[in-house]
Amino acid sequence: MLKFLISFTLLIGKIVFAQQEYKTSSSHAIGFYHQQTDQFMVLDAAGLFALNDATGHWEAQKLTLQLEDPIRSFLEKFVPVTSKTATYFISEGCGIVYQYRNDSIFRIDQSFPHQNQFGGTLFMHNNEPHIYGGYGLFCYKDFITHYSLSDHEWFRLTAPENLPKARKAALACVQSNVLYILGGISDCADHRVHLREAWAYHFSKGAWEYLGKLNETIPSKILYGLKNPLSSSEFNNPYYVNSDHIYHLNVKRNLMEVYQLRYLDKIRSIADWKGQFLLKEFHHEDHSYTFRVCPQQQILSGLIHKQIPLIKAVQTKTYLYVLLLVASLLLTATVSYLAIYRKQKPRQASELNCSTIEKKLLQLLIETHDRGLEINSVYDFVNHDNPSLDTLKKRREQLLKELRLKLSNHFSIALDEVFAETRLETDKRMKLIFLNPKIIIELKKIGF
Repeated sequence: MLKFLISFTLLIGKIVFAQQEYKTSSSHAIGFYHQQTDQFMVLDAAGLFALNDATGHWEAQKLTLQLEDPIRSFLEKFVPVTSKTATYFISEGCGIVYQYRNDSIFRIDQSFPHQNQFGGTLFMHNNEPHIYGGYGLFCYKDFITHYSLSDHEWFRLTAPENLPKARKAALACVQSNVLYILGGISDCADHRVHLREAWAYHFSKGAWEYLGKLNETIPSKILYGLKNPLSSSEFNNPYYVNSDHIYHLNVKRNLMEVYQLRYLDKIRSIADWKGQFLLKEFHHEDHSYTFRVCPQQQILSGLIHKQIPLIKAVQTKTYLYVLLLVASLLLTATVSYLAIYRKQKPRQASELNCSTIEKKLLQLLIETHDRGLEINSVYDFVNHDNPSLDTLKKRREQLLKELRLKLSNHFSIALDEVFAETRLETDKRMKLIFLNPKIIIELKKIGF
């Protein structure tokens, strides 16, 4: 397969930025802790920068990039994960692996873009990258894959029985050779469900253990928010953040510590190491992002704080417990019935509100659902005035984006589940797109 190789060397001298703060306009800039040099680092399109603890300044590092995509695309598609021995960048959905070593970022795998574990939980174990769960090809995953440093390939860990329900976006931590999984997103009867259960995978036994139901006082929104990879979780209880709270998991003590933030939607990611936070913050006034390092207590000490038990205690079989159980079952049945009723309610074609071009594209996607539609074929729908290639690409992406949004809203399907993408087996440069079979069924009901 022909590869597009981008290789350049950044030989920037000691460029110094504002003390304890690195500023960028890129929402995809990546912050991580580099254990090999004991430094916090930021990678963005301008290069690689490390925090000098002695001066408190971010300093540009010598870096050679050997990538198959432009750096901006790389930042958008890859997630960092680090151990004492190495730092890796793993493609979302699993597959491609890059390593940062000796002032270079270069590919080390002999794999391909799996596109099979989007939203999976990425973590390190025995100095090798692992991914639990995820979503791909229209279904959720219930397995763990790991990257073999010796074989340069991904392999699936075996767990013969008692598997948790397949899911993505689970909170997790790794402690004492055990992976703890909390909550996540799955499906039931063709609709999404937010799971409220805890499991543990024992690497020494190769087996799962059910730990119990999560405490009902834990808000559901915590259990499926964006998260940091568990790069330091073998040594610390991980922190998570959403728009208004910081959450600290402490599985050993069966606690979740909740801190209420003073400013909404400012902290976008949080990484911790040895009592320090690396915060990525968004600034609404100029739409910029900054990375800064500060002591954990400096951030947490002044915030409203509470502790919530993670897994609720086992209750005795009293009449009240039975009554609550029956009420819960009735409520679940009612909600399921209403959800199914809404899905089965006939819709009119006019409700979809598609343009003529969008309707023609939908018809073509339906006709090619069994073999997939080459994404370059979409050019035919937007090439009406012989524009440049860059303009064609922008029009194609805008057409697909708008169509994805309309189908997601109309059929109550998540945005990332409208289309599935894969590479053509005979030519990995060519991308195929597939329309979700559930959408095809519904479209045929309304005359497509």
